[in-house]
Amino acid sequence: MTTNDPTPTNPAEDSALTPPELRTQRAVRFSDSEWESVKAAATRHKTSAAEFVRNATLRTVSASSDQNFGAIPPSIINLIKHTYRSVYILSTLKRDEILDSGRSEDLERIIERARQSQRELSDEPSELSTSIRP
Repeated sequence: MTTNDPTPTNPAEDSALTPPELRTQRAVRFSDSEWESVKAAATRHKTSAAEFVRNATLRTVSASSDQNFGAIPPSIINLIKHTYRSVYILSTLKRDEILDSGRSEDLERIIERARQSQRELSDEPSELSTSIRP
């Protein structure tokens, strides 16, 4: 059905809607196992399957409009910061250990290899950078 139903399915739920905002029935296809999962989740949330699908969809739309498509989630950014700090601390400790043992030439070789790896990585597009672009 593609027109507004003049009688809402749940008058208490839809009573605040003005006539142009009445909900319209839409068709969405699910496999039998998918639909059983939806119904089970709806039951756990003490709601109908239709209301569960509507609410989940609207939450997803709302969340995706708050973020840029392809943006790195804050949890991943925090993980990157934490990893960077940890690597920095460990590499500083290891550097001090190498210098204290009189192996500064070894340290210079390690630093040069790390810089070469950085140059190589920056010249090649990574899978991550290409996979998150729209």
